[in-house]
Amino acid sequence: MPTKKKASSPARLIILDGHALIHRAYFAFNKQPLTVRQTGEVVSAVYGFANTVFTVIDQLKPTHVAVALD
Repeated sequence: MPTKKKASSPARLIILDGHALIHRAYFAFNKQPLTVRQTGEVVSAVYGFANTVFTVIDQLKPTHVAVALD
């Protein structure tokens, strides 16, 4: 008897412009920057970048993700 192959969904690649996302996140929190309590270091860009990447992954459910930084 021939074996049946499972129907798999096609691969989905998401390519993100990391520099643009970091730039956008940095200026989104420009008036009230997010900081680390102990050191006072500004982490707005990191928070915004990570939040955007995780939101895209959660909504689009890609099989692969690439972030390009220039």
